Amino acid sequence: MDAPKLENYPTGKHTAADELEFRMSLQRALVLGSGFWTVLRTSKHRPGSSPAPVTLPCVPEVNLLDIEDAALMDALMMEILPADRARFRQYFSKRALGLGLMTAGPGFGKTTALSVAALGMVETLGPIFASAPTHVAVNTFAARLYAVSSSVVERSNKGKPEKSCIRRQLVVRGYDEEEYEAFQRLLRDPKGVDDATSDSWKRPGRWNLHLSKAHWLLMCIRSRAVPSLHPCDSIAIHRLQRQVDQDNRLVRLRRVASGAISWEEYANGKMVDKNVIEALFRRILEAADIVCATPAQSCGKFYRDWKKTKARGFAIDEAANMTRPDLYSLWGNTMMPCILAGDERQLPPAAMTLNETDADGNAINRLGRDAKISPLEFLKGLGMPVYRLKTQLRMANGLFDLSKRFIYADVNCTYGPGCSIELDAHRIGRDLESFACVKYPQLNAAPTGSLQPLFLHCAHSYCHVDPITKSKSNRDQATVALDFILDFISSTAGRVRPSQVAIITPYTANMHIIEEVRRDMKYTTLASMKPAKTIHSFQGQESDIVVAIMATTKQSGPGMTTDEHHLNVMLSRHRSGLIIVGDIHVTGRLDSNMKARGKGQNKFGQDKFQVRGANGEMSWLNATVLRSVHQTLWDNKRVIMV
Repeated sequence: MDAPKLENYPTGKHTAADELEFRMSLQRALVLGSGFWTVLRTSKHRPGSSPAPVTLPCVPEVNLLDIEDAALMDALMMEILPADRARFRQYFSKRALGLGLMTAGPGFGKTTALSVAALGMVETLGPIFASAPTHVAVNTFAARLYAVSSSVVERSNKGKPEKSCIRRQLVVRGYDEEEYEAFQRLLRDPKGVDDATSDSWKRPGRWNLHLSKAHWLLMCIRSRAVPSLHPCDSIAIHRLQRQVDQDNRLVRLRRVASGAISWEEYANGKMVDKNVIEALFRRILEAADIVCATPAQSCGKFYRDWKKTKARGFAIDEAANMTRPDLYSLWGNTMMPCILAGDERQLPPAAMTLNETDADGNAINRLGRDAKISPLEFLKGLGMPVYRLKTQLRMANGLFDLSKRFIYADVNCTYGPGCSIELDAHRIGRDLESFACVKYPQLNAAPTGSLQPLFLHCAHSYCHVDPITKSKSNRDQATVALDFILDFISSTAGRVRPSQVAIITPYTANMHIIEEVRRDMKYTTLASMKPAKTIHSFQGQESDIVVAIMATTKQSGPGMTTDEHHLNVMLSRHRSGLIIVGDIHVTGRLDSNMKARGKGQNKFGQDKFQVRGANGEMSWLNATVLRSVHQTLWDNKRVIMV
């Protein structure tokens, strides 16, 4: 078996079949959570007459950062905070079973740190399969892997002669059948990147150009739809470009891509056969150093063989949102090196019909609670060592305080140097604070040196509940939010662009209402602002300013916003400003004197609510965190009455 070497591997003569069986036994023991004593004791057997001293068996280890080039290693470690570099190298240089776990709250740099570890695995082990539970998360992970690889290469090559320069890793974002269709559409219209797979008869696809096979092939044929190949891009992709340049069958393809002939001329003549294009796609895939795809795609015909024959390790982002079966279908059963990163306090794996029962009262999904346990949470529960990140890197000072106080109270974390509100990166946050304080004088200014969230209280707004899906929507809150965004952007004299603002909401119905309201001519200025998204579709993404529209009212109840995981995502997607739009009294009247309340004296509020989850399941949830967030904003006078 072609797999990474295990340190502390049992001594003696072993065949490849013996090692494979040993690895499979280790994986079974890990998944069962039964410990490794039985497996290790069996593998450590030796004749009783042997004079060698008896030694206790130990779990095999794998060095995931065994990089011989010291300069490259130093360049890679520059992506890690100086205070964390020593323990990062120590942790990933000696991983039991080749298994690494990484966890932290939002904005702590998990994806970047995971990318560094994954690039170290590529240098040490060979090609890596990178994955995440959703297409959006995979896109984000792939883009970060390529960005970190580019940064490391640029840093390592500085001052070196061209012959001794290293190259970027070839990162390929994997897709299925839509790749060829998108390639053809971009040949026809190089400017139509955003709708390359759109079809009026189909739902919008998941395809994204960046780092896809179509992206790399368009680069090779010098298409106007993509940038030119960088001199430091992979040698394999430069070699493919030279071969494409010399292939007479591809002359017309190169000419239409470069604009030398029109699409009509190309279509009316001899076009390159689809099989030739797909063969080029396969060559790009075979040359990849890192392939990024979802667990379902990893089991499909396009990537299953690459995973089985080429992948020497796995890197999983957003592992707290992935189901254990998804991980096992991707990872396999031969104890290959694997690193998982995520935050179990954000969205858990989706479990359908979690609390639903049949007509006789029997649970429809009797294993629903078990399905909510992610692989990251499961492996942490087994006692596997965890690498924890402790520095907030994204949010401006003060903007993580609500999450820190009510969700990550047990985490000892600090703000990093990039969180100072005086930096240009957070100027938009200062503009938002100034605008709000001028327009609403009753608002308390944020403490010096920090920024604080705002709450727009929409009194008497109406929450519509869909009679079939039970999804909630609130046109009044959507209008208030869009008016506020419009006024804010207009007040900045062009310093703030609509694209720097994102709208998120817990409910799909409300997302559609927001987009419907946005179509009003009044909001033409906001055309460049990205479409509103639900919490699930926005997890793992971020924006300078985030507007969270709750949609709920006191009459409708708080709904799924009582769930701490959903609330955590809503409170943590911003960099420089957070605006919450909703009903501040959704959990009941707030006490104006928080300090005067004693334990059990919350006479105005309600502790528990019956909630229908994102998958239709009904449950009773505690609203303690939601109410505490509202109470804090109320006490700090950060609530604007609309």
